[in-house]
Amino acid sequence: MDTNLLLTGETLRLAPGLVRGQPVKGAFTLKDVASQVYLTVDAKQMRVLEEFEQPHTVPEVLENCIRNRACLALREYYDLVLKASRAGVLRVEGAEPLPRHAIPWLLPLRPRWVLPLHVLAVAGMIALVVLRPPSLPGGWLDVLWGWLVACAALSCGQALAASMLRGSGCEIYRPHLRWRTGLPHFAIDASDVRMLGRLGRAAVFASPLLPLALATSAGLWWSLRWSVFPLAVLLLQCWPVGRSAGGRLLDLCRRRPLLDTDLAPLFDAPLSLGEQWRNTWRVLDVRVALLQLAAGVVWVAATGAVVFRLLGLDPALVRQDWAYWQAFVLILDAVLVVTFLGWLGLALEYHLIDGCQLAWRRWSVGARRWRTGRDPLGENADYEALIRRNPLLRRLDPETQTELARHLRPFRSRPWRTLIRFDEEPPFVGLILSGSATLYRRAKSGRRVRFLQVIEGDLFGAHKLVDPDNASLQARADTPLYALVLNSSDFNRLVVGKLGAASVRNYVHKHLFLQRCSLCAEWRPAAIARFAELAEIAAHAKGRIMQRGQEVRSLYVLYEGRARALEGAKQVGKLRPGDVFGEISLLQASVATTDVEASDDSRCLVIDRVEFIRFMSRNHHVALQMERLCSKRLGRPVFPLDARS
Repeated sequence: MDTNLLLTGETLRLAPGLVRGQPVKGAFTLKDVASQVYLTVDAKQMRVLEEFEQPHTVPEVLENCIRNRACLALREYYDLVLKASRAGVLRVEGAEPLPRHAIPWLLPLRPRWVLPLHVLAVAGMIALVVLRPPSLPGGWLDVLWGWLVACAALSCGQALAASMLRGSGCEIYRPHLRWRTGLPHFAIDASDVRMLGRLGRAAVFASPLLPLALATSAGLWWSLRWSVFPLAVLLLQCWPVGRSAGGRLLDLCRRRPLLDTDLAPLFDAPLSLGEQWRNTWRVLDVRVALLQLAAGVVWVAATGAVVFRLLGLDPALVRQDWAYWQAFVLILDAVLVVTFLGWLGLALEYHLIDGCQLAWRRWSVGARRWRTGRDPLGENADYEALIRRNPLLRRLDPETQTELARHLRPFRSRPWRTLIRFDEEPPFVGLILSGSATLYRRAKSGRRVRFLQVIEGDLFGAHKLVDPDNASLQARADTPLYALVLNSSDFNRLVVGKLGAASVRNYVHKHLFLQRCSLCAEWRPAAIARFAELAEIAAHAKGRIMQRGQEVRSLYVLYEGRARALEGAKQVGKLRPGDVFGEISLLQASVATTDVEASDDSRCLVIDRVEFIRFMSRNHHVALQMERLCSKRLGRPVFPLDARS
C-alpha cells in the first residue's frame, strides 16, 4: 500500500453493504459480510467514514471535515483512513475484495442461557479442588488420558463458542484443526464476536472454561489421576492478561472500548513526548489494570496452592516463614525498577537523543563552513548538477541549463566581507556552494535590519532585478564563502527571460524567506514552492491587521516589520518576521480570538483561507505540523473540536 498516494491522490469509496455490530459504550464494529472484514470505530469516526459514501479523495474529505467542524485529530484521521483501506471498508474505485463464505452450524445456543452454566461449573470445580485435591499422574497412561481429555475439552469449547455465535445471529468461518500446538484441537474463526454486545462477548470468551471445568470436576469426583491436566489448562485459560479467556473477560470491563485506531498505527509519523503520553493514557484503563493486578494475585495464590497440594506440602509454612518471601520480593523490586528505567529511557529518547543529534548536525555544518581548506570549486566541478539542485534553476530546459553553466565563474570571499551594498545595482547573481551570507534591509530610520540568511544552494543578488522598488538589500558574508556567479545581464536573459519575472520573484522573495521560517523548516521543497506561489505580499500600515471577533479570511506570515497580539489592552505576544497568525481560526472555522496590530509599517505573506485549507489537506506533513503548532498555542489539542472552541 502506497501511503503517500492513498493520502493524496486515490479516490476512495465506502464499501456497500456494511453491517453494524452491537454498540459497546459508544463503540461498534463495521463488517463487510461478503469479504469478512472488520473495523471498530466510534460515532465521530463513523461520521468521517460516511463522507466517503460518495467517491472522494482523502484531502477532499479533510477539507469538508474542517469546514463542518467535525475533524478528528489528524494522526487519528490518517490512521483511520489507512486501516479502513487495509480492511476493505474504504475501497479504491473498481477494486473488489475476495469473498469469504460462512459455514452452516446446526446447533445455535443463546449466550444468556449458557453463561450461568460457566459460573456454576467453575464454582463446583473450585469446591472439588478444595475437598478432593488432585494428585500426580501414576504413569504414562494417566499422562496420555489427561492430554486427550484436555484436547477434547478445548475442542468442545470451540464448538460451544460457535453455537453461541450462531445463536446470536453471527456467522462461523474457517473450521480447522489447530495441530501446531501442544494441545491439538478443533478451532473456528470467531472474529464475528466483535459484532456482539458485552454479554455475548463474555459468553464466547468464557467458552473454553465450561468443558475444562466439567472435565476437571469429573476427574476429581472419581479421583482420576489424569485430572491434573485439564486443571492445568484451565488455570492457563484463567490467566488475567493477554489473549486467554481471563484476559479477554477483564478487557470487557474497560470504561472506553479500544478502537482500531488505538492499536499499532499504520500512519507512521514521529511523536512528541506529550503525544506519547496522551496515546498511552488513552490505551491504558486504570480500572482494568487494577482488576488484572487483583486477579493476578488471586491466580498466583490459587496456582501455588494447587502446586503445594500436588507436592504434598503445607501452604501454611509460606505464611509463617519470611525467608520464603525475601527472594521473591527482591526479584519483584528489581523487575519494577528495570521496567521503570526502561520506560523512562524510551520516554526521553526523542528529547535527549534527537536533541543531541540536532546539536551535533548544526555544529558540524557550522564547522564545515569555516574550514577554509575545503574548496568546492575544483576543476572537475559539475556545474550543471549544481544547477539542477536549485529549486528555481532546475526548472530551466536542458539547453538553457547548459548555456547557464558556461557563463558561471568561481567566486570566493573572506568572512564578513560586504558583497552587495544598499542602493547598489548588483554586479552579479551568485549560487552559494559553501558558506553562508546575511541579507539586510534598511529601516525608515536608516538602521540596518537583518532580513534573511542564505546558505548552500541558495541564490543571492537577484532581489533588485525582479523587484526594484522594494529590494534595496545589503549582502554580507558570514563565513568563508564559495559561490558560482554570473553577470546580472546574463541572469536576466537566461533565467528571468525564460521563467518570467513572477517565478523568479516568488523564489527570491518568498521561497528563500519561507524555507528559513520555523513554520516551513520541516516542509519538503515542493511544498514550500507551492506555498510561495499561493501567497501574496500585502502591505499594512501601522494599526490593526486582524480584529478579535471578526471572521478570519486568510493566513498571515509576517514578512517585514513587527506586530503584537492583544487581548483588549493587554499584550499577549510579540510577532517578528517569520511568525504566523490566523491559523487557529482557519482550522477551527471560527472567528479571531485576539487582535493583531502592526507596530509600524509592515508586510505580510497572505494566503486565502480556501487555498490554505486545500494546500494543507494535500500535504499531510504540513497538516500535522500546523495541528501541533495550534495545539501548543491553545494549550490543548486543536482537534477534535470541543465546546470551548
